[in-house]
Amino acid sequence: MPGNKTYIPAPQFVELQASIAEAILYAQMIDQCYYIQEDDDGNECYTEEGQEEFEERYEQAQFILNDCGLHSGPV
Repeated sequence: MPGNKTYIPAPQFVELQASIAEAILYAQMIDQCYYIQEDDDGNECYTEEGQEEFEERYEQAQFILNDCGLHSGPV
């Protein structure tokens, strides 16, 4: 959709972008223990490698959204 832009408020855009990034990361995981660990309180968090992978997928998610005409910004 070149030229057609739909703006989404930044908080919703970031949430959508993070959800897409997480979905891509989980779809590509072979060994979940390599990417996710439990902290001292029993909460799941990314390992250092997992965080790096998530950040790469987060960037990919922005490209996906932008290619679909969705952008963060004023509504």
